[in-house]
Amino acid sequence: MLEIFIILVISYILGNIKIKGISFGSSAIILISMIFGHFGFTMNPDLKNLGLLMFVCSVGLSSGPTFIYHFKKNAKGYILNVFIAFLVTALTILLFKLDIRLALGLFTGALTSTPGFAVASELSGSSMTTAAYGISYPFGVVCVTLFCQLMSKKIEENRQEAPDKIIEKVEHDLKIFDASGILNFSLTMVLGIIIAKIKIPLPGGFSFSFGSAGGPLIAGLIISGIGKINNYTLNVNNNVLKVLKDLGLSFFLLGSGLEAGKDIVGIVNEYGILLFIFGAFITALPMFISYFVAIKLLKLPLVNALGSICGGMTSTPALGSLTSNVNDERIVYSYAATYPIALICVILFCQLLNLLFH
Repeated sequence: MLEIFIILVISYILGNIKIKGISFGSSAIILISMIFGHFGFTMNPDLKNLGLLMFVCSVGLSSGPTFIYHFKKNAKGYILNVFIAFLVTALTILLFKLDIRLALGLFTGALTSTPGFAVASELSGSSMTTAAYGISYPFGVVCVTLFCQLMSKKIEENRQEAPDKIIEKVEHDLKIFDASGILNFSLTMVLGIIIAKIKIPLPGGFSFSFGSAGGPLIAGLIISGIGKINNYTLNVNNNVLKVLKDLGLSFFLLGSGLEAGKDIVGIVNEYGILLFIFGAFITALPMFISYFVAIKLLKLPLVNALGSICGGMTSTPALGSLTSNVNDERIVYSYAATYPIALICVILFCQLLNLLFH
């Protein structure tokens, strides 16, 4: 326990240090824990698994209403951004004959997708995935953030163009059975674990399941989308969700980093600079193609295009940098529309990549 919280203290201090507006945030946990893991530190895997369930369940509960509204409105264009990243990754695997365990880590790291990484880690069962994720994640953060910072200088706000509005229905009469929200959270977890165990048969004798990372995410989207049973709310207070999400994420990243740390030196020695090149490539190419598609084909305004790229690459640091430079709420709405869709698509694509190349 002492080691766990020492790692978290160091990680959160490092993660909050900003250089030119860029910080590692919670990803610092995986980097610091990989160092500790290299020197033999370990953690009970049950704590890591609990953290995973808490994190993805919280993401689902907080994203549900926004996801449902924007999925109906903009699904095709926003899914395209994530699909481009999937194709680039698949082609990279084919051209360079990458080990699928490394490819899954590079893919989710380049998209800075922790839920995606959770699925990739579960599918591969290898610390190679975590090591590759830790290598490509910094590229995912820095490349997208710098790109959005540069492009934000070209934005000229069009005051005549009405920004999209998120429709919110506020229920004032709903009763709260449990003020802490733990009851609703636990019910969602139960549903999520049940969904995680469902296997859907596919052609060729394969099967598909959402797994421990996808099940609670889907359950959270469903529960928050329903919103109530009779006069009782199913929602969980946003402040409670934030604590549960951050705590779960911390334990999951810490456990993953400790596991990867013992193998990271051997993996880097074996693959060398190529891993860093692949990580940068899988980040940069989808980002530029997505920008071209959003501007030239979908004819999105620049503010919407950049917001959707941040969401499609699941890059919260890039969103923070962009909104600090440009005062336009359309950026946040486009990000909010894309981010939950991207999370689900990354999870599905990780499963598909694993089926194709395993």
